[in-house]
Amino acid sequence: DLLLKQGFEGGIILPLESGNQMIGGFSAWTRHRGSMKPPHRRFISGVGRQLVLALENQRLFERVEQAKSEWESTFDAMDDAVWITDRRGTVKRFNNAFRVRLGLPHDEILGQPAWMLLGVDGEALDFAGSDEIRTGRFRREIEGSRLGGIIEVVATPAPFTLGEPSIVYVARDVTAARE
Repeated sequence: DLLLKQGFEGGIILPLESGNQMIGGFSAWTRHRGSMKPPHRRFISGVGRQLVLALENQRLFERVEQAKSEWESTFDAMDDAVWITDRRGTVKRFNNAFRVRLGLPHDEILGQPAWMLLGVDGEALDFAGSDEIRTGRFRREIEGSRLGGIIEVVATPAPFTLGEPSIVYVARDVTAARE
């Protein structure tokens, strides 16, 4: 009745469905009786399908953002320093423990060579070319790094993390156990 009072004569109402689930509705109205022809209906149906895709994409994006946030919170909750490098040793991602222990802001860490950030000889972290890293994990103890104390570093290859071959490093302070 409301649409008729506003002068609309005809229209189309489409359910917006994703799989077997109703996610909404879409309607289009005209003030000209009989003007809603099959080509118009096909066009409006196409718009409805695009709306469904947009809604599905928005829901997917929200789920991915939530999962990302949960993963980052978990990663940052770890006491061990964790960082990920590309095969050249450039830091691509790291947790809060790594940042805090280095005492550097985020922007001064990202994109830098890990050995330089840690203040150690480049060979100390050159796991990328080692036979051990190609066969699995590699462990090494490092003293005198900017992380302090005696640090046990475990490196694990992560094929195609961040879109390219990467190495995940986990550093644990083992000073007390060695003294």
